[in-house]
Amino acid sequence: MIAHLHVRFNLLNAAHPVQREVLVPDYTTLAAINSIINVCFGWPDTDPYEFMSTQPPLRYTTQEMHDGSGAKKAISTYEVLLSTPFQKCSALVFHHHCNPANAVQITLLNTPALLPAATFKLHGWQGENIPYQAGVKPFDEKKVAETLQTLHDLLYFPNEQSLWDADESPDLLPFIEDDDERELLLSNPAFIKEFFPEFADLPQEEVKAILDDLLEEARAHIQQSYTLKECFKTLNKEILLDFMRFHQFHGYSKLRRHELEQRLEQELLQRDFFLQKLNELTIPELDLLHTLSEINIPVSALDSSVQAEYLLNSGFCYLMEVESESLLTMPKELRQLYQQCEDGINFYQVEILDAVHICAVLAVYLYGAFPVEKLLRRINHILHEPITLTECTNILHFLSAKRNQYVFMEDWVISNAFLDVDSPYCFTELRSLKEIQRKSTDFFWPTQKDFESFAFQQTLVNYELYDKFFRKFNSYMNDPTVIDRLTFSVDFLLRSGGGLEPITDYTLSIFFEPLTPELSKQFKKAIRTIWEHTPMWYYQGYTPQDMKKKQTQHKKSPASQKRTGKIVSLQDRRNKKKRS
Repeated sequence: MIAHLHVRFNLLNAAHPVQREVLVPDYTTLAAINSIINVCFGWPDTDPYEFMSTQPPLRYTTQEMHDGSGAKKAISTYEVLLSTPFQKCSALVFHHHCNPANAVQITLLNTPALLPAATFKLHGWQGENIPYQAGVKPFDEKKVAETLQTLHDLLYFPNEQSLWDADESPDLLPFIEDDDERELLLSNPAFIKEFFPEFADLPQEEVKAILDDLLEEARAHIQQSYTLKECFKTLNKEILLDFMRFHQFHGYSKLRRHELEQRLEQELLQRDFFLQKLNELTIPELDLLHTLSEINIPVSALDSSVQAEYLLNSGFCYLMEVESESLLTMPKELRQLYQQCEDGINFYQVEILDAVHICAVLAVYLYGAFPVEKLLRRINHILHEPITLTECTNILHFLSAKRNQYVFMEDWVISNAFLDVDSPYCFTELRSLKEIQRKSTDFFWPTQKDFESFAFQQTLVNYELYDKFFRKFNSYMNDPTVIDRLTFSVDFLLRSGGGLEPITDYTLSIFFEPLTPELSKQFKKAIRTIWEHTPMWYYQGYTPQDMKKKQTQHKKSPASQKRTGKIVSLQDRRNKKKRS
């Protein structure tokens, strides 16, 4: 499953609300977001453009350039991931030269999304008719959705003949290293037809010559090694400072650029420090680092860039642009250090950290808030040897501080969003969710198959249900800007087992103006419709409507009829007795 970010685009200064929501892989750059916005709003995909934020002041452009004062350089959009600016600001504003009057506000929603494959997926559409302006291309929702899916492949898989761009590249990587296997495979027509169908009709010798050239070029890029200094040169000073903050180093605020590089190199290459950090990695991260210690990896070959996020933030690996392709690389000095330290890795400790972290992430994804006592049961189900509650608590304190993907507080793992005042999750239902967990003696935990089924829905929230609800009742809300807060609060409470009537009463009292008796009746009916179609952990991930269907099917099944017999009313029994 591939992690995706949920991005919302609001067209500012429009005569009526115009909004798009798109799911994008977490490795998406601002340069790619420019192309996505242009597709969503029908604008030509041309330069120049820029992304800006006022709090704090940030500016990202098509190329490095001085801002108006000449005192500070703006940052190129080609080297910035979408998630990077949102670590410092809550929203960005996009300006396109072809339509300077209409800016686009970009916000990152706190709704997790996992998809089976990386893509750009249109997830929300509001405002069908945008006034046609010079340079605007005609489009509709269906056309935009199709174009976005094609756009991802155009940006990240521009040439499928290139080895590192192919979907099968992880399977092909081993055979690049083995000359005997390469000769065998390139002489196999079935292999050529499956992996390189565009060459299937060419003479075998010609195909072999073409692929030999491609593979040698791929090998050269994958085996290329870079020094720490070469990797540092690809980064701006702010990112170098982020490395210092990430590792909580001290005494760097007044360092010049070259002094900062020297200090970082000195710190990262300390053997004890490096070994300590290796023992704090998850198993997938260690596997990735082990591969990087030998070869570079194309970003397109990763299952998800989440695998590399922690390693990139720590300065243990870097992105290098080679012929418009992003390669993940580990500096030469760190490769040598890794080989020296590999035998010192405590894999038992890593296994425990990995299990605790995975279970904590999944718990807040499903429930928003989860007690550590229940979490420990699931963790020990995974581990070969159980850990104690005290050990689990200490690990969660450590991981929550290091990973910043959840909060551990008062013996609960809690979604970060509950404690973020700017987040749509920031609502008072945290107390209610905790109470539901306290009353529940059992809890739902999905199997891998179940989880993939949930993940295929992109997010846990059924936006179609809530869209119908808000179209009818939006005008009665106290504050229409808190739609996200209402959506997620109701959704978490319903999924976790909250009673329908208390949730309905709470929603009415907090978010809505007093309604007439007739409207109140319609409101309760609308909430019940949402309730009927919401997967609930009480029903093992099924909706109440699914459970009704299962019960109906069970009653109609031959086995059920045989077991229960025909149901005869009391009156029929009496009539039968009289006749006899």
